[in-house]
Amino acid sequence: GFNAKEVDDKFWFFSESIRLRPASSPLSNDEDSTQLEGLEQENLLPSPGPLLEKRNEMFRLAMDDLGHSTDVTLEALGSALDLMNPLAPGHSKRVTVFSIAISRALGINTKEIKTIARGAFLHNIGTLVKTHSAIREGGVLSPINQSAKRLDVEFGYDFLKRIPFLKEAAVIVLHQDEHYDGTGVPRGLRGNQIPVGARILAVALNLDSMTTEPPNHKSQSFEAAQREILRSSGSLFDPDVVEVFLRIPIKLWHELQLEIDNLHRSGS
Repeated sequence: GFNAKEVDDKFWFFSESIRLRPASSPLSNDEDSTQLEGLEQENLLPSPGPLLEKRNEMFRLAMDDLGHSTDVTLEALGSALDLMNPLAPGHSKRVTVFSIAISRALGINTKEIKTIARGAFLHNIGTLVKTHSAIREGGVLSPINQSAKRLDVEFGYDFLKRIPFLKEAAVIVLHQDEHYDGTGVPRGLRGNQIPVGARILAVALNLDSMTTEPPNHKSQSFEAAQREILRSSGSLFDPDVVEVFLRIPIKLWHELQLEIDNLHRSGS
């Protein structure tokens, strides 16, 4: 079953972005290990126990600091993106938890869910990069259309792919506007050519767009959004993703939306 707390816990994927493991010995083969044991027995080397424990502790502390820095950096980027879209506050976080809920329902493994979550959280990064570029060059931003969308995702991809731990998420960002029938942008991919994370993100993005109420249009209910997404199954959206999406209780979407709205109001 699903509940808001489980999915919300998954949203804080940044704290688990780096899995800690003991520092391995530089001696990896049996021969080297045997030689080391022999030297220890002859008292030519001190026992590695305390030294290894100390090194592992220092490694863990360093990785904790790195993981924390990663968390702060990604959250700052996501917050900057939401600030650029004042008509839909909390958009990046909602899209992230919606994507995680669908991923969990599809049975996707934890590692891939983290990648999908990062792609969802930073899906709009191209807008930030493009805006900075336009301001720097004295240009005027284009209206939102297919060409602009293509530029947005390519700007985002080019930015994120340079960051080693975001390379896989960058691919999701690049293909978020592909359509299952091949009519999307930027590459016109169809069906399973589109990365599964991008197929999930497409549903999550549309769910949030339809159920969030900006000033220029009235939001739909989650039930109405389900019907609209079902109507575009096989054209815009992956039918398998849609089928699983429709099995998730409406109550969960309400709870997740409320939780993110509360987080936004509290400034978290």
